[in-house]
This record gives sequence, C-alpha cells and structure tokens, in this order.
Amino acid sequence: MTIRHLLTTHFPDDPVMDAALATAFLRRTARDPNAPALVRIYSPARTLSFGRLDAVRAQFPAATAVARQHGFTPVVRGAGGRAAAYHEQSLVAEMISRDAEGMVGARPRFQRITPRLVAVLRKLGVDARIGTGAW
Repeated sequence: MTIRHLLTTHFPDDPVMDAALATAFLRRTARDPNAPALVRIYSPARTLSFGRLDAVRAQFPAATAVARQHGFTPVVRGAGGRAAAYHEQSLVAEMISRDAEGMVGARPRFQRITPRLVAVLRKLGVDARIGTGAW
C-alpha cells in the first residue's frame, strides 16, 4: 500500500464530525477503485466510539448515557470493531485504503501494522502503547 495523503484534519470540539469525516473517507474509498490510500492522525476529544454492531444491542442506549455521564461523546463509527474510548491524550491513527480481504483481514492487518507504528512513535519519544481492546 502506498500512502498518498497524510491528514491531520479533525474537529477537536466535535467528535460527531470527526466520526462523520472518517465515514466519508471510507465511503469514498469503497466507491472509487482509484481512491488514494490515506493516513489520518489526530488527537480526539473525549469520545466513546461504538461499532455498528454495538449500536444495535439492547444495552446501547444505557451505554451512551453512561458515556455522557463521564464526559464522553458517544458516536457510531462507520467501520468495524467494538467500543473504544478516546480522550485528549489519545492519538488516533486511521489508515484508509482498499483491501481485498476487508474485515476478514482486519485482525492480521492490525497485528502486523500497529507494532510498527508504536515502534516509530517510541523512537520519536512518544509513550506509545497498543490499546487494550479485543485484539
């Protein structure tokens, strides 16, 4: 994969717009076979980002209420996974590109790419760690 764009664009005061921007990039990539791969890196506002499967669970309304009580804006993102909490000290690195393996290859891709990204950030002096999700 050749990365043709590096973006730091985000909406620090509006997690809903951040999620919408990521979804727009995903849709563009899905529609256009020539869409360039891109990496988006940013520090988000306090956000509890739910996957689409989370959003259809009976517990979803209660989970969003608890998120708000703790100062997190709940959003539903356009791509996979389970709920992930972000705050001002988080760094989000999104890699958006076409992939023939789709969701089937998501876990191996994550396991292959993330340690490399963490290593680079550590060399730059960042206290980088892989999040404690279901991966």
